[in-house]
Amino acid sequence: MGIAATSIYLHFPDKRALVLAVYAQHFADLAKYLEEAIAEHSDSSEQLHALARAYCQFAADHPDAYQVMFTVPGTTTAPDRQITASERPGLPAIMAVHRVLSACAEAGVSSTRDPYLATLCLWGRCTGCSRCAPPARRSCGRRWRTWSTRSSRPI
Repeated sequence: MGIAATSIYLHFPDKRALVLAVYAQHFADLAKYLEEAIAEHSDSSEQLHALARAYCQFAADHPDAYQVMFTVPGTTTAPDRQITASERPGLPAIMAVHRVLSACAEAGVSSTRDPYLATLCLWGRCTGCSRCAPPARRSCGRRWRTWSTRSSRPI
């Protein structure tokens, strides 16, 4: 049984809405990975390591979804208005990272004065770590441990 390509638009008003729905599902799955990893630990520094490993593990477990999340543009033009929270499907995942980094700063296990900036740096690091390896070898637990233990500047 086939489905006409245009029939999808019976459910979505345009391509942007369709792409946002795809992003929303994949980022919700990523946020779940992160939250489950965080919940396994009570210590903020252990939560941080578990979160980074979970991010990389998500990329390894779901390479196609990960590629869509980070390489398929939702639009080619900048919006002419403020983007709403519902149009930011990655926000819960990013806020999980921010929450753990803030807890690390409060506990004194991080020297960061700006958890938001540290969140962006860690998100970029995890994304780079996950995109450098081929999907079959994408789990970056070893690379994360090496980087996090040898880094001259703690997060």
